[in-house]
Amino acid sequence: MSQLKRRLLKAIRSELWYARYLCEQMDRRIQNEEHRLKVARVSIEERRDTIDGLLSELFMYQDEYEELLSAKLMGDAWKLHVPVPPPPTGLNVIDDPSGYWRSIYGGTKWILSHKGINYVEGEVLKVRRENRDRWFPWLTLVTAIAALIISIFS
Repeated sequence: MSQLKRRLLKAIRSELWYARYLCEQMDRRIQNEEHRLKVARVSIEERRDTIDGLLSELFMYQDEYEELLSAKLMGDAWKLHVPVPPPPTGLNVIDDPSGYWRSIYGGTKWILSHKGINYVEGEVLKVRRENRDRWFPWLTLVTAIAALIISIFS
């Protein structure tokens, strides 16, 4: 387990897709451990304790992955000047009424929820498409002029 944990923490620092892959691998490991404990006829309390420990570790990894993904999306939105709904503020705020944010680490940090991730990804993709569509007609014009110049001189 500690080797998987080290690999996952390294992946979270380097690559998002690899971190997601390792979270899925951890999920499979939990399912295999649950099956192994059931076959070994371990008591229900021991099974529950083991699975709860593994699940809490998986949730911690998923929170770290989603925190990294949220930071990446917020950086992309900031670069492209995409408006993002602000996170809740205040001392005793527990829940976000808009549903775009969720708290982690006992309410000390806010990250994008699944609804927020979908919204920000959609807005970023829309702005990128608009930017691409703005340059595409000019690119065809420049290509046509370059082809004309090359045909004249050859």
